[in-house]
Amino acid sequence: MRVRGDGGFTLVEVLVALSLLAIVGLISWRGLDHVAGQRARADAETLESDRVLRTLAQIDRDMGQRIPDALFVELETGAVLPRALQVSTDDEGQVLLRVLRRHPGLRGARDIEYAVDRARLVRRLAADEPGGDADIVTMLDAVLRLGVRLLVDGQWVEPRLLQRAGSRAMAIELAIEREGGERYLQVLQL
Repeated sequence: MRVRGDGGFTLVEVLVALSLLAIVGLISWRGLDHVAGQRARADAETLESDRVLRTLAQIDRDMGQRIPDALFVELETGAVLPRALQVSTDDEGQVLLRVLRRHPGLRGARDIEYAVDRARLVRRLAADEPGGDADIVTMLDAVLRLGVRLLVDGQWVEPRLLQRAGSRAMAIELAIEREGGERYLQVLQL
């Protein structure tokens, strides 16, 4: 039996240890890369959800600050919607939602329009002065359609199907449909 004089490792033992360390390092790196990718996707989804929530909150704020019917000189009998709110469609069949609202800092009111323009939900704020340019802000990208329905006599009805009747709309439902099948709904009391 031979006795070793020094307590060191052989070259083969060192190579095996280095190989195992390399394999463990590779597995750890792949795991960290996966976690970092998941975090980046979660951050992107959080930012997009935040944009959607801010968009819906802005629409809610605009609707809440609309001019009350009592301030209009001529009241329209049989109107389904409040006077400061209009729902129409453009030449391409896209819904236009217009709100006449009080504007902080100004004595009068400002006309605000929400519409889908080139796959973007935009908010157009009418110019302060006649002939001036409107302020246009992109609220959301990748929007296919803005849908609007009204709650009249306990039923949800699309505005284009409404007749002039004695019943007023009690609520408005806004649906934002986006690419990828996402759909966001908000119901606002009128």
